[in-house]
Amino acid sequence: MARHIFQKTMIGLAVAGLVMSMIGCTQTDSNEKDSSSVSQTQTEYDKETNSLSTWEQELGAEQLGTISSAAVRGMQVTKNGNVICAISYEPRTYKNSYDCWSFSVPYESWVSVDTEAMYEYFAHLETLNLEKTDVSEEEAGLTENTDNSIFVAYYSQQEEENAGQAEPDEGITYWIGNEADGEHYYVKTSCGNEIWTADKAAVDGLLEPETYDMILKVANLVSIETVSSVDIEIDGENYTMDLSDQENGNYKLNGTKADKEEVSSLYTELISIFIEKEIEDQNAERDTTEPIMTFTFHRNIEEAPDIVESFYKYEKDYAAVNINGTEFFLADIASVNDLADTIEEAFK
Repeated sequence: MARHIFQKTMIGLAVAGLVMSMIGCTQTDSNEKDSSSVSQTQTEYDKETNSLSTWEQELGAEQLGTISSAAVRGMQVTKNGNVICAISYEPRTYKNSYDCWSFSVPYESWVSVDTEAMYEYFAHLETLNLEKTDVSEEEAGLTENTDNSIFVAYYSQQEEENAGQAEPDEGITYWIGNEADGEHYYVKTSCGNEIWTADKAAVDGLLEPETYDMILKVANLVSIETVSSVDIEIDGENYTMDLSDQENGNYKLNGTKADKEEVSSLYTELISIFIEKEIEDQNAERDTTEPIMTFTFHRNIEEAPDIVESFYKYEKDYAAVNINGTEFFLADIASVNDLADTIEEAFK
């Protein structure tokens, strides 16, 4: 219940464009960009980059110690040789504080993070309980870097009562070896050559992230203050919400001046579609030529990617949500159809 209320609050904040405090992410002014200069082909496949590879190359740790969940600024988890989870704190001029965490794997950064659940996941670091052990690398299964590892970028001076700086100043990799016993793994770190034992439950928790539990269940959350206009297409009909002069309180629907509250309410509806579950078979072939509805959010900040959001029929009860060419989630098709009706009524 609490998280559902939190997600509703995030929608309200996205509409109001309010800035919350969270380890230093703020919005700054930037030049407006001409949305007509960005082709739809480019826009559909714009991707955010993350800092994890740079941090992994450049950051080290002066000494080995317990990392608090609050100190984490990024984590990348590799299991069986594949990166299964990558999340990092990436302040950007077009993001409000609640939306600065970038979930690049598996969601290509097109989601909003449930920070409460994320910090619960990070808390596994606090219970690793590393203990030095006297075994050979061969026995530990750590003669070379293993297929299972966890990289953590963090702020070493983090204090629980303070937000701390946004940038990490240290980084460490944990390589996971064989099981030492039923309750421990052997572990080697990038901070020295020693072999350690680590709590099995903590390691398993890190290697088995519940990624879906760490996102807000909202299809798309774009702050209204970063949007210059929204193009909407439903059944071949086109509608435009003009937000280019928000500072002066000028709003238009299909070129006709509209009331601010009316437009804000409609914008709230646009970003209020909740996702129900993940798409189980990402490789399943289906017809995506006729979307139920498409929104194109044109941005008013140069570096902010335009967002193209489409909904496609998916079996009987669901609609697939496509964000800039990626599809991970399903929404209730009745809610999508109701939104289409609401939009058509608003533009009459």
